[in-house]
Amino acid sequence: MWLGNTEKFGCFYSTMSLSPYVNVKKHGDYSITTGYTYAKNGGETMLAVKTAISIEKDIFDEAEHIAKEMHVSRSRLFVIAMQDFIEHRKNKQLFDQINTAYSAEPTAEEQTLRRVSRRQHRRIVEREW
Repeated sequence: MWLGNTEKFGCFYSTMSLSPYVNVKKHGDYSITTGYTYAKNGGETMLAVKTAISIEKDIFDEAEHIAKEMHVSRSRLFVIAMQDFIEHRKNKQLFDQINTAYSAEPTAEEQTLRRVSRRQHRRIVEREW
C-alpha cells in the first residue's frame, strides 16, 4: 500500500511507504532503500523506519563484531548507538545552556541581593557564637 510521496533531501531522494515491502528509489548510479516496517521492542510492536546507510568498511566490520559479541542484530546495535548519541547530545546541549547561564555577570540587582544575603547570614552566625 503506497502512502507516501518522494521527498528530496539534499542530494538524494527518499521513498517511504507504510507496508512490509521495501521501496527502492533509483537516483543516478545508486539506489536508496527506505520504508516503514514494524519492529518488536520487548513485547511492544512499534513503527520503525527502514533505511540504507553508507559507512566505512572498517567501522562496519567493527560493528558486526560488536553485534555478535552482544548477541544483537546490527539494526539493534545501530539503534543503541543512536540512542546513546542522542542522549549524549542532549546532555551536552543542557550543559552548554547551564554554562551560558552561569557565565553571565550578575546584574546590579543580583549583586545587591548577594550583599544583603551575606550580611544576614553573618548576623545569624555571629549571634549563634
